[in-house]
Amino acid sequence: MTSQASISDIVKKLIFDCVVQSIEALSMFEYKYVIIELSTGMLKKKPKHDYHQVINEHAKEGWRFVQIFAPAISGYGAANHYELIFERPR
Repeated sequence: MTSQASISDIVKKLIFDCVVQSIEALSMFEYKYVIIELSTGMLKKKPKHDYHQVINEHAKEGWRFVQIFAPAISGYGAANHYELIFERPR
């Protein structure tokens, strides 16, 4: 029983250490979210701004592009905007 208790304690400590490291890693960066609206066309929706240009402009300011996200908001799960996510060290 003692070995099981000590293994359990070790696992708990490892999990705790991982959570602490994750929190510390998150606090090392700041994040920025940029919305690119999509046109309201019936069949094809196109970005109103060139998102490549937006990414390049932010990169010049020290932001690193992390992800582009298109949340399903309008009917049939279609997105009405893109959300670009950037990060940079604090």
